Amino acid sequence: MLLCSACLLKPIARAETPPALGTNASPSADILSIVRQQNQQIRKGALAAQGVFGGRTSHDNGVNPAARMVRGAKTVVFISMSMPDRELSAMLEEARGKRDVVFFLRGLEANDGHRTAEHIKAVSGFRDHLREPQPVVAVLPQAFARWDVTQVPVVMHESIADHKWYRVDGALSIESATRDIDAGVKSRNVGMTWPVREKDLAEVFRDRMQRYNWHAWQDRAAKAMTDRLDRGTPLPRAERDTRYTVDLGVTFPQDIRDQKGNLIVAKGTRYNPLTKAGLPGAAIVVVDPSDQRQIVMAHTWLQRYPQGRLFVTHYDEEGVRSLTEGTGIKPMLLDSIIVKRFQLRAAPSLLTAEDGKLVVQTLSPRVEGGM
Repeated sequence: MLLCSACLLKPIARAETPPALGTNASPSADILSIVRQQNQQIRKGALAAQGVFGGRTSHDNGVNPAARMVRGAKTVVFISMSMPDRELSAMLEEARGKRDVVFFLRGLEANDGHRTAEHIKAVSGFRDHLREPQPVVAVLPQAFARWDVTQVPVVMHESIADHKWYRVDGALSIESATRDIDAGVKSRNVGMTWPVREKDLAEVFRDRMQRYNWHAWQDRAAKAMTDRLDRGTPLPRAERDTRYTVDLGVTFPQDIRDQKGNLIVAKGTRYNPLTKAGLPGAAIVVVDPSDQRQIVMAHTWLQRYPQGRLFVTHYDEEGVRSLTEGTGIKPMLLDSIIVKRFQLRAAPSLLTAEDGKLVVQTLSPRVEGGM
């Protein structure tokens, strides 16, 4: 069994006149058109399908599983949780193992996907038939709007006689409805019907979008970004001048080969990025932008290395502006990966390369800059 929420942000208007049944305008074709639009929505991240187990159903490459369900469907059954469990159970049981029968819901029971899935599992005897193919149930409010379905059950079936689709409202069973249609009995009303209880899921989503406080969301997002920038990766202030080297070389633990099996890099090969490409801009400067003395030192260092890279330990608006205007270089935010890779211990730090090694100098802040 699969329960998937399949809804568009722009549902078909209810005022639209449904097509006359008994024509070549196949509901299956129309549903496929809806499904194709769903695929586009999924690629944009606008939809999230829910599996019958209460978890998410993956959409590899943006493919909607409803397309596979509907493509081979010969019978579509519109249902609602307003139907007595006995009636609902009988129809679901009747369709067990029939991959050409698809059930449609207009929405979720109490707008709760998990509750809907559990209800369907309960009335279908899911746990008693774990090894058997389960009925296919999809949430497709557009289909209800397209064919003006407000009372259920409704069975729509492709006749084997003329391959046109006909409709039976209040069907006593799926078999009786499809048998009558195949025998040439045209669309009719028969048996009990119940009003569709679930809210149109597309309308629910649209209403939620309209009511959502987007300004508050923007404020929260901006604050979260500011907090992240403010935190950065703090380094302690250098209390004394130090100088140490870091070996950035790596040894390959195994052979590296291309797709044809040709050896690219042999196991045990030593690779040092500094001997191959050198240090970007010949120098890297790391400073605390809230310390005016470190800003002065950065200006001095970058006069000597005008193509150097500049990192700040956290975001400080005034300090970053001063660094940008004074050096002409846009600072980058220091992250923990760089700190670990370069073994940074304090700020300010000046990083250069010498004899294939990274040279890290930490200097106690001084107004005159100093080298």
